Amino acid sequence: METDALRQIVEEVVSRYVSPSTTKGVKVKCLTLVCAVMSGFDIVAQQLQALRGSGTEITVVASKNAVSLLGEDRIKTRLGDGRVEVEPPLSRLPDLIADKDVVLAPLLSRTTAIKVATGIPDSAVSNLLHAALAKHLPTLTCCAPEDSASDYCRPVPGLEGRWLEAKRALKNAGLIWIEPEEIASAVQAVVSQARVEPTGVAREVVTVHDVAKVPEGGRLQVGRGAIITPLAQDEIRTRNINLLFVEPGGGS
Repeated sequence: METDALRQIVEEVVSRYVSPSTTKGVKVKCLTLVCAVMSGFDIVAQQLQALRGSGTEITVVASKNAVSLLGEDRIKTRLGDGRVEVEPPLSRLPDLIADKDVVLAPLLSRTTAIKVATGIPDSAVSNLLHAALAKHLPTLTCCAPEDSASDYCRPVPGLEGRWLEAKRALKNAGLIWIEPEEIASAVQAVVSQARVEPTGVAREVVTVHDVAKVPEGGRLQVGRGAIITPLAQDEIRTRNINLLFVEPGGGS
């Protein structure tokens, strides 16, 4: 094969998988699910803007409670680029998720998390999140701050004690927990890896929150093949953290 032809093939493959948000004809499609959470809204808006700037196509679905708390116009202008679907009917949900590369639930309310984990999704947002995990789509979320002023962020009566249990269950089901400041970089990293290695198996994702738990100069154990977000990589370098890679089963 001629050198120029081979170079063209290599460049096309690299552009298709390494930088999926800006590739020719391979635009990343992200479904963003908005819960009734106010704290952190501005950070999420900035991160979604960054994703759009990189070429990511974002579809926003908001719950009725989110619209009541945040306002439909605010969600449209800050998150939805002028468009948002509010509590679409169940018949619409398969079309919303069918062609998506990644699902993002920024600032997930605890009530919604518990309902999804316990198998009682009762809204478009919780049903779409449940479907994304069932389809093994890369699915990322940030937990709503504990000091959020919204009552929607607090578990419904009778379910308070199930929050940590629900969080563990959702993580085991493949839900990736990140920090709000990592949304744009984490979405791109996870989608890139999924396209290179479409196994349908959830991969470990190391975030800046994980690194922050390790003392300076300490050691962090991660699974081989784990995805380390860019912010986490910066923190590892800055604080001289040593990585110990182990097999997914736990052996080094």
